[in-house]
Amino acid sequence: GVLHNPRRFNKRKRIYSYDLFLLERMEHFLDASEGGGIGSVFPRFLELNRDFLDYIVPIPGDFLKMTWRGDPIELMFIDLSKTWDLNRHLLLKFFPHLIPGKSIIFQQDYVHVGEYWISLTMEHLAPYFEPLYHVFGGTGVYRLVKPIPEEVLRQDLSKLPLEQVDRYYENARA
Repeated sequence: GVLHNPRRFNKRKRIYSYDLFLLERMEHFLDASEGGGIGSVFPRFLELNRDFLDYIVPIPGDFLKMTWRGDPIELMFIDLSKTWDLNRHLLLKFFPHLIPGKSIIFQQDYVHVGEYWISLTMEHLAPYFEPLYHVFGGTGVYRLVKPIPEEVLRQDLSKLPLEQVDRYYENARA
């Protein structure tokens, strides 16, 4: 989309890609010629995206040690909330930079049995987001409609009362 945007000259280095770029339990996505399930896929990432590196800022490393530089975030595609800690870090360090009325987030693993905290998180944040659509079996897409108070982002969702968790999951199921 950036390449087809007539104002793309203003979009250089606007896509930030955070990843370990390491093969961990993902061998089933690769063929045998791609390293046999060990090591870094960063060189492969650079090779596959060579035509777009004017627009992408790849950021390899441990996401838990990273923060956002402070600019407003318009679009956020999330495929890293693989643990409670990663999800919490994302909420604390990146969500405060979303733009009410404008920012759209894509929760890639919204419907994923192994990452149940993602739907729990989005139900917890439901007063602040408008659901736009869901891709069957996976991604939830939302627009931020109003600022999220810091105390809401800081709440430890892994310690919510069971009754509240049940209510959130019933809402998510609906």
